[in-house]
Amino acid sequence: MSLIVETGGGVRYANAYASIAFVTNYLTNLNKNTGWDAATTAVQEGAIIAATSYIDTRWGPSFLGSKLVAFSGVSARGELSFAANVQAGDTLTLGSIAYTFVTSVSDLSQFEIAVGTTQKESLETIVSVINNGQGVTPANIEASAGLKEGSEDILIFQAALAGTSGNDIALAATIANGAGVRPFSTGLDYGSQPLEFPRRYLTDRAGQAVVGIPWKLKQAMAEYADRARDEELYQDPVIDETGRALSMKKEKVGPIETEVRYEAGGGVSPITRDYPSADQLLSEYRLPAGSVNRG
Repeated sequence: MSLIVETGGGVRYANAYASIAFVTNYLTNLNKNTGWDAATTAVQEGAIIAATSYIDTRWGPSFLGSKLVAFSGVSARGELSFAANVQAGDTLTLGSIAYTFVTSVSDLSQFEIAVGTTQKESLETIVSVINNGQGVTPANIEASAGLKEGSEDILIFQAALAGTSGNDIALAATIANGAGVRPFSTGLDYGSQPLEFPRRYLTDRAGQAVVGIPWKLKQAMAEYADRARDEELYQDPVIDETGRALSMKKEKVGPIETEVRYEAGGGVSPITRDYPSADQLLSEYRLPAGSVNRG
């Protein structure tokens, strides 16, 4: 997966707080870059994504302030262009409905669209039937239709609801005289920024507002990324055949002796390690230990 770096304004699909170049420069200045420089680009990118995710999942609930950006949803759109007028027997599929073009609409058959005497008339009829229904044919509830502005041979379809699900609306046509189809795309979901930063209502120890992606956050991410190169930041617990998490297992040979200790309660949870050089860089952005940000 490629890096999408959060630039500080709220990037919809961001998965990293800093670039490979930033991490490389940071580690070089500390003379800690030997292992990092030897890693492939794919390993470096994976480590940065893992480090960013670790920051958000471990420290996110305790970060002061709140996320800065909420995104509006966008409805997906598709397009159908016609080389000439439609003919009886041609078909148009929009979502779950397949329309058939006919010379005369039946009072008993749904999803028929009458062929007009001109291409413009046919397209206007298509728009009317899809948007408003006609006779026994109901309006299409998945998408609406309209003539593209300034055009008489291109129809634009828009998903009824905003979101990426609209990108999956079917759009197809079997037109004897030819038609070009551009499938539904560009739909976007509502939601907040994917990463914890940038934040509003956040100040540093000097009382200055923290804007965008603070330098110490990027430095902490670089520290975590260097460790994530060759080990998981979250360590899974060791589980024995009973399904319980071990806190200690001691074996002695001759005579055989085994001592086993289990975690209190027998529960299974990831092991969270301390990384002081990285953890402390984030301390001024967090609530005191044991507190949770409910803002």
